[in-house]
Amino acid sequence: MTRTGDTLQQPRWRERPALSACEVSTRDVPLIGRDRERETLLRLLQQPRGRAGVLLAGRNGVGKTRLLEEAADAFARRASVVHLSPGWPEAGLDGAALADAAGAGAHRQPLPERRPRMVDLMRSLGQAGQGRKTVLVADDAHLLDPVSSELILEFARRKRGLLILAASTEADMPPALTRLWKDDHIARMDLAPLDTESTRRLASALLDDQLAYDGAVRLAEMSDGYPLVLRELMRGALELGTLSFENGRWILGDGVPVSLPLRELLGSKIDELSVAPHRALELVALAEPVPLAILESLISPADLVAIETRELIRVRPAEEGGRDRLHVHLAHPLIGHIVRHDLPVLRGRQYLGLLIEAYAGTRRTRREQARTVAWRLEIGETPTATELLETARYLYGVQDLKAAGRIAQTSWLHYESVEGGLLYAHILISQADFDGAFAVLGDLRETAGPRTEIDLSRVRAWILQGRLEEAELLLDGLGGARSDLYRAMIAYFKGDFLRTLDLTGELIRDERGESRAEAALFLMGALCHAGRPLDAIRVYEDVLAGRDDGCLVLHEGSAEEMYAGALQAAGRLEEAIAVLEAEYAAAVRNRQAGLDARRGLALGSALLDMGEARRALDYFTLTPAYQTGWEVWERKAQVFRLLARTCLAAPEIDDRDSSPIAAMAESNNSVLQAAAQARVAAMNCDHERAARLLTAAAESARASGGHGDVAVAVHEMARLGAATKAAPFWDAPVQGPFLAARLAYARALATRDPDLLQETADAFVAVGAKLFAAEAFAELSRLLRRSGKDRAATSAAGLAQALTAECGAATPALHAVDEVQPLTARERDIALLAARGLSDKEIAERLVLSMRTVGNHLHHVYKKLGVTSRRDLLTRMER
Repeated sequence: MTRTGDTLQQPRWRERPALSACEVSTRDVPLIGRDRERETLLRLLQQPRGRAGVLLAGRNGVGKTRLLEEAADAFARRASVVHLSPGWPEAGLDGAALADAAGAGAHRQPLPERRPRMVDLMRSLGQAGQGRKTVLVADDAHLLDPVSSELILEFARRKRGLLILAASTEADMPPALTRLWKDDHIARMDLAPLDTESTRRLASALLDDQLAYDGAVRLAEMSDGYPLVLRELMRGALELGTLSFENGRWILGDGVPVSLPLRELLGSKIDELSVAPHRALELVALAEPVPLAILESLISPADLVAIETRELIRVRPAEEGGRDRLHVHLAHPLIGHIVRHDLPVLRGRQYLGLLIEAYAGTRRTRREQARTVAWRLEIGETPTATELLETARYLYGVQDLKAAGRIAQTSWLHYESVEGGLLYAHILISQADFDGAFAVLGDLRETAGPRTEIDLSRVRAWILQGRLEEAELLLDGLGGARSDLYRAMIAYFKGDFLRTLDLTGELIRDERGESRAEAALFLMGALCHAGRPLDAIRVYEDVLAGRDDGCLVLHEGSAEEMYAGALQAAGRLEEAIAVLEAEYAAAVRNRQAGLDARRGLALGSALLDMGEARRALDYFTLTPAYQTGWEVWERKAQVFRLLARTCLAAPEIDDRDSSPIAAMAESNNSVLQAAAQARVAAMNCDHERAARLLTAAAESARASGGHGDVAVAVHEMARLGAATKAAPFWDAPVQGPFLAARLAYARALATRDPDLLQETADAFVAVGAKLFAAEAFAELSRLLRRSGKDRAATSAAGLAQALTAECGAATPALHAVDEVQPLTARERDIALLAARGLSDKEIAERLVLSMRTVGNHLHHVYKKLGVTSRRDLLTRMER
């Protein structure tokens, strides 16, 4: 992204793609969200343990066909793959031919018609093992005729080859196929719907990662993890014009694209209902999830049983208000969309009135109270200002921002109170609708006159937009604790940690202060940057742990994110990841759009420190589907994305990738920005520039009190071959084994101290930083090799290789880790460039050397590594 004015612009996407509805296909995108299932399936097929194959079972549209095709493709090159179509042969075969074909002995089923094609197929299967392995593949196996099913059973009994079958659990399966898995002839894998995160990624991928974030969220919710339904929703949206291409991305409009194919998928069960059960289903569609007791007071038990029997609803324990309460849910969200789409307006209002009356005499949860307020608005009633504000605050607190915005907007428009207007503006800010928020604040200023609260809300919006200078100017004339909190926020985002510590320290000393909890968040962040994560953990335990004060300045869950960040800096990586995974999963599960992206960024950061760059990259990918709307977070995500990519084999990275980062203003991420730029420079063998960037970042961090950031910069300098230049920063005061190890790594390399390097490698292993540990063992191996300690060097190299295999990383220290004669720094540069495909002339121009010198160095590299060509060199470096 590039910065223009006060906004962060996205890369220029191509013009509107010429995409028709019929071109949307899940086959055109990589397999998403099924990595674990694919690995399990292939493992079962490759190591059958006495079984003859696998049956994939699942509901219609769950993705069985795609997974079956992936498995069949995996065997295509080394086996004879035969696809069997359901329903063929229609008339069957005579018994003698079947017996001969399947090698099954006498088959006593008289059949009148001979089908030579089927005979030939089954005879070839009966001869399996005489040549290549035979793999028999059948999709929709539940539709197979009895003859084919029996033949497949006999094929499995006699282990004539492998079976890969897929069958629907919504249909009766032929008895022979049931015996296949019941008698353990083949393994059965039941396929569940995709999780929410994977469904969102698939929705984005179907439109070349150009689908706007809220569209991905809504499509994932409507499809409920069924790829077939997702595909048809997208096709319907294109056909109906609900999907439009604006400013380089696809925007999903309001409403549900209920097309004819979607009705065919799910609508038949609805259309076949009689009047009374259909009315019952309409009521559930409006109210779900709804307590069973409420429904039983409005609907006859027989009608409820009727729609449950047709698998249109499900009954399960409530998530809140007591586990003894049963709630009724629709079996699939799309059922609700279809029913609500067809529901007449007046009948819908009548139902809502009945629901409001039924809830009135019950003990309601806060969520149910909020829903009844929303229903009253829908039927034309206007709740009191207090009811609207309390409901909007509750929904804001649980991050149901769309619902909170609707309620707050009604409060503001109807009652025009300052309190209602400010709440509405804050909700819009949380949705990154800054134009809408400023419009509301402008109207407030006109109606209520100049007020400190209005100005502070503008400051808050500017901070989250990254407009820190404007926010600071407006704060100059304002006083009070809230003003000091915003000053601390600005100092933090600017990277002035000494000032942040000073301001927040004062605020948290006031135990009754309204800004104490928020100040503690920024105090924790500043302490982590200052290299004091243990102190940050204590602040969390003393001030934030167990509190439920409603919304914080940033968003719900900020305290847990900061706590995880402190655990991460303290070297408790597994604990940090466990906290963040739970927070991220909750945001995805609760459909908290935007919040999940921000939590994912924190989770990706912890995964990156652990060395799992490939997993981390998923949380940093900046496509329109994964933007938060808050510039501070989006800039950070871009930095982390480049950091993750440089840990992987990515020769396409060049200076253009880091140029937007170079244009970013000074911030609390300055060291990470410098690290990303330095890594790109080092990949292009510009080590002097890499060292300059990191040295300047370390000096700036030390001046602002960011000793933890100094440790990160020092470690990066050592990783990129500039350990000696980090000497002035080795003694940065930091807490915890992780930051101490990052400093010690540079000292050990610069002083060539094998004992200290061994201790550092062990420390990285202890905290779970696998990639850093692998690099330390790789450097230890080279150091020991130069000292003639070949046995110890080989042992260290083995540890480095084992850890590298876990990470799947490819950083400079890990290339050719098992070299018998260590490469010099110059030889390593030339080897890396040659492995990336550069010619001798191109290498000479880049490194300002003669072609003859490059050739001599390459000759030494080939000799030391035992390779004879550039192709062998690439293979060796990748290994």
